[in-house]
Amino acid sequence: MDRNGQVVDDERFARAAELLLAVTGEPEEPTHLRNLIDWVESDERNKAAFKELERVWQVTGDVLQREPGLVHDDSAH
Repeated sequence: MDRNGQVVDDERFARAAELLLAVTGEPEEPTHLRNLIDWVESDERNKAAFKELERVWQVTGDVLQREPGLVHDDSAH
């Protein structure tokens, strides 16, 4: 559920994650960002799903920063 009380369905949430991962996985590929923007703008439910994904991403990042040992540190090798 997003902050406005809207229920975000699993399929929309999964699609938002898929599109965001494409952007972050290949940031130099402009079509990925365009696809994400077009999808978000095409439906208010898509926008709600993306906002929920952003919230989850933020919370997860905050938790990982606070909890030593949860993030793999490649610089230790």
